[in-house]
Amino acid sequence: MIASAPGKLMLTGEYAVLHGGRALVMAVDRRVQVRARHPSEGAATRFPPEAVAAWALARARGLLSEVPDPTRLFYDLGAVSEAGRKLGVGSSAALCAAALAWALVDAGHTARPDFETRRGWAQLARAGHREAQGGGSGVDVIASTLGGVVSCTLGPDLDDPVSVSAVAWPRGLYWKVLWSGEPALTREMLQRVRAFEARDRAGFVTRIGAIAAASEAAHEAFLRDDASESTRAFAAHGEAMRALGVDAEVPIVTEALASLTDACRPLGVAIKPSGAGGGDVSLAVSYDPEALARVDTLGAARGFQTITMHTDHDGVAVSGG
Repeated sequence: MIASAPGKLMLTGEYAVLHGGRALVMAVDRRVQVRARHPSEGAATRFPPEAVAAWALARARGLLSEVPDPTRLFYDLGAVSEAGRKLGVGSSAALCAAALAWALVDAGHTARPDFETRRGWAQLARAGHREAQGGGSGVDVIASTLGGVVSCTLGPDLDDPVSVSAVAWPRGLYWKVLWSGEPALTREMLQRVRAFEARDRAGFVTRIGAIAAASEAAHEAFLRDDASESTRAFAAHGEAMRALGVDAEVPIVTEALASLTDACRPLGVAIKPSGAGGGDVSLAVSYDPEALARVDTLGAARGFQTITMHTDHDGVAVSGG
């Protein structure tokens, strides 16, 4: 039996989602796998605490009679890496979702859950992920479990269940992923942003508000199936993230990404970090496919590699027996 779950791209709502803003998240076809480990594969690797925490919560809620022995299991993160380095597409979230699905199906739950069942699994996996990591929005876990594009809004208590709905990607909106080759130091980025909040609350609220407004504009454009308005919303979102980084004195938008953004703006191409920023992957979108194609050359000149990805519509899946 093999359980798998896709990685994710954060489309909009970075930072703002933790303060009541909407996030749009898309599952991508870079899948993490979990399966039983064969004895010939040697010593077991340490299983991530996010998965163990999700199993413990499932047992506490009566969904599992016992927590799986992690030494029995093998996980493969190869698809969420490039040249041996993580891409930054939510590997721990995908692994948590896949590991929980493996345990639930192994315990007799359905291997083909409907959307509502997967929504419940997503909330459970998110809770375990947040518990192990000591925070975070967990919307990447939601996307990995459900697949497709999802709109997520958190409650006042971040441990409350997430409000989730499926959203269609606009027709005529083209996208590609750019990889910096450098890992993002997410924990450090968040610490610096929190320090900015502590020293300038009013300024912080203004910057987070701009990100939230751009995320909401993107959501409305998605609902209207409007590719050009979506592109403008992504551009505004990227600028709002850049402004937050300037005020927080942290490179959410790196110099290289800022240079690429400025070069692409006249072409009608919007670029923004996907995630906390400072490295890893960024998203380029446009209603003009020919203009978007030029990003490959412009990005390569600034150290970016175009990475092929597609939307994953399946979410978490279990195959075999």
